[in-house]
Order: sequence, then structure tokens, then C-alpha cells
Amino acid sequence: MVVRAQADETLLDTYDEERRPIEQKVITRTDTLFHMVGAQGGLLAFRRDNLLPLFGQAEPVQRFITDFVGELGIEYRSSSLTLPDKLNGGAQAGDRAADAAVGVPSGPSGRSGEVRIFDLIHPAKFTLLLLDSAASAEATANDQAGAIISQALPQLLNVWHVTNANAPALVEEYGIERPCFYLIRPDGYVMLRGTWADADRAADFCRRWVIDVPVRESWAPDGAKRRPPTAFYRGGQAAFS
Repeated sequence: MVVRAQADETLLDTYDEERRPIEQKVITRTDTLFHMVGAQGGLLAFRRDNLLPLFGQAEPVQRFITDFVGELGIEYRSSSLTLPDKLNGGAQAGDRAADAAVGVPSGPSGRSGEVRIFDLIHPAKFTLLLLDSAASAEATANDQAGAIISQALPQLLNVWHVTNANAPALVEEYGIERPCFYLIRPDGYVMLRGTWADADRAADFCRRWVIDVPVRESWAPDGAKRRPPTAFYRGGQAAFS
């Protein structure tokens, strides 16, 4: 985004901010494991020969090893690219977005039906999930939130309405608050989340990082200039702002 002049250069600084602590942890843990494997005696050898076989098969230890090797436990909750919130439950801002099966009425590239959240995440755009409940008024509130955030991220956002937001798997991974929205970064981490009342705050936060790039204008047959609208999807149809 910085190369395409869509984001401020300060966005590049966040890579070092987020990744350096992770690299330091990896180096420290790898160094400890290396010395443990090669130890000929002492405390490290005792842990390797006696404690590791005893506790190594425990589920929490296995989960820790899996998260460490696959980097699945990495979170950026304290990053300057993360906006704190007051929602309860579910993936927090700064966490890796969880995968789940969702129903979408329509969206970018004409995709609809049941899909996986990971399949909706675009590697070069932000992804906005609008988690609706059954009440139409609440869907309208999410429409308003989607429109506000879309204006802050022109050309850089795909917006999806989720119609089965109260499914048990989604409630477990994305909390019980409905309606709500989750803004997911291109790398699959939650940048921010909230309800319609948080939309203005969320949009202001996005504008801190994104440059307002002029949209290419096209000429209509009557000679008037036309500016391509920002699209977001609702009820199987595209709504425009």
C-alpha cells in the first residue's frame, strides 16, 4: 500500500514494532531448546530427561508447541495498528482472525452462499465483516457502520454481511455482541472491532494510516465526470455511497 501511495510511510515502521518482539522470543526459546538438547548434565539435562517425557504429552504443552512452531499464538494487541475496544468475548483486536463457515448473501467478485472466513480475506485489501442478527433494524445499523468505514478506506476494502452470525461456531470465535463489525488486516489479524456506535471512531483510526488517494474519474456521455462509487453489500445486492 505504501508503494502504491495508498498508505503513509509510517505504516512501514509498524513492521519492526510488531515483529521485533516476536523475533526476540523465537531466538530466546530456540536457544534454550538448543542448549537443553545438547546438555550433558545439570538442570537442563534433568528437565530434558525427566520432566519433558512426563509433561510433554499434556494437551496444554502440545498446544504451546503447536502455537510456537506455527506462530499461531502471535498477537499484536499492544500494536499501534490495533484499536482497543470494550466488546466481550471473541477474537480481540490484535488477535489472528479465526476461521469459520459463514453465509454471505453477496459480495465482491459475485461470491455468495456458504464460505470460509479465511477465503474472504484479501491479501492486498482490508476485510470488513458485518455480523448481523435476525432483526432488520440491526442490519441497517451495520449498513451505516459499513458505509462510514468504507469512506475511510476507499479502494482498499471488501465488505461482507454475515447472515448466520448467531451460529455457535461464530459466537465462540467472534463473541455474542450483535450487530457488530470486525475489520481484518490483509495479513489476517483483527485491526479493530465494534458496534455501529464505534464506526466513526474506527473510521478516524483508519484515516491515520491510509492516504486519501484520488479516484480516477470517468467521462459520461453527457460530458459530466463520474466518480466510481464505493460498494458494500447488503441482502444480496450492492449498495453504493
